[in-house]
Amino acid sequence: MFRVRRFALVLCCLLPVTAGSRQPAPRGDAPLRPEPSIDEVYASFRNPPRGYGEVAFYWWVGDTLTRDRIRWQLDQLQGKGVIGLQVNYAHTDSGGLIWGLSMQSQPKLFSEEWWELFGWFMQEAKQRGMSVSLSDYTLGVGQGSYVDDALADHPDLVGSELRFDKRFVAGTEPLAWKLRGEPLSVSAFKVGSDSLPLPGTRADLSRHVKDRELRWTPPGGS
Repeated sequence: MFRVRRFALVLCCLLPVTAGSRQPAPRGDAPLRPEPSIDEVYASFRNPPRGYGEVAFYWWVGDTLTRDRIRWQLDQLQGKGVIGLQVNYAHTDSGGLIWGLSMQSQPKLFSEEWWELFGWFMQEAKQRGMSVSLSDYTLGVGQGSYVDDALADHPDLVGSELRFDKRFVAGTEPLAWKLRGEPLSVSAFKVGSDSLPLPGTRADLSRHVKDRELRWTPPGGS
């Protein structure tokens, strides 16, 4: 017996920007994690678990980059709650598709000297409990950098946009839902009177999708 007024269908789709290959939908019916209490949330903010903290924009422009300068800066950040550094480059006012091209620095971006410095920087940051990344703010499509080189060499590369859709259904009437894109996951949840999903009620509906159409009959209700 299902004493549920209605179900919430949760759909995640990958909509291709250009034509791409079909991705298989993940399987599994793992229950929802129990909602943490206010005290647990507060305690986590007071003492964040390892891996939670500030990720700072780290601008690699201006004066010449040297190991001594970078090592000194890393030492200042260590133990201050900074768990990640995102290397950024500023841009000029012209030359790119979206905005200007990257301002050059010393060593020159993506030169052999730069790669050697960046590899060393990664290890130094890791020793201090920090991860690193490189922002594509000035380096994306049409910005005259590595992304354009990759697209020129491999024009079949595609990008996708992740979207989230949901629909409420009630009763036992069969549902036919034409999806906007290839689904990454399709799930149904029982919902309460507040229209929020009830913990532990997730049902995987991936097997009910064919040719981007979901056909499913809710198991009872009013």
